[in-house]
Amino acid sequence: MADICGEAENPPRHAHAFGDLAPLHRRLHTERVAALKEFQSEVRGRAFPYPDQSISMREGELDKLHEALEKV
Repeated sequence: MADICGEAENPPRHAHAFGDLAPLHRRLHTERVAALKEFQSEVRGRAFPYPDQSISMREGELDKLHEALEKV
């Protein structure tokens, strides 16, 4: 299927590509690497996770949890 869809940069001599997916694979790889670099930068800079992606306890909930655990 990879040969038929044209996914290989250097397909075998006996193969014939009916499509040209190799450029899409290169673009996908480039986009993936860029996204991972940006993620890494945000995490290392302590900017991520952003407040919208964070879930926190309401005030006093942690104390209630500790109290409940002490009773067990």
